[in-house]
Amino acid sequence: MGIFGAIFGGEAPSGGSFTAPTITVISPDPDVDAGDPGGFDADLATAQATPIVLEIDSVDSVSYACVVCRYPGARNEIVVYAGGAFRGEFAASSWAEVDGTILRLHALPDGGWPDSASPDDITFDIDAIGGDGSELTTTRSV
Repeated sequence: MGIFGAIFGGEAPSGGSFTAPTITVISPDPDVDAGDPGGFDADLATAQATPIVLEIDSVDSVSYACVVCRYPGARNEIVVYAGGAFRGEFAASSWAEVDGTILRLHALPDGGWPDSASPDDITFDIDAIGGDGSELTTTRSV
């Protein structure tokens, strides 16, 4: 079942409707410039080693969710988290926390964020399938 299923499992909402989970970038603050308090560090090496913290919250039952990211220089979207676990280049350096209905992901690719990944150009998407089989996507840019 994994972390996501354990938190958001259960019955689908009545009436066949499904509200997509929200995804919010918590840290570094996407509205703060690099080098300013709350933003990425001004030092490139430090910024590259900084996890991006995402919070995913759901009011409805989720049977499956997948978080992906995109940034310049990446050939395709990169799967960050799916099926209750971090995937691929995010498997070793990332971690998750659970707080009620919130799944908090600390996402950091192995070796850090590449030079081509400007904080303003990183986008995270969550694709979620509700307990009733409906599918929705939520996007959040850093």
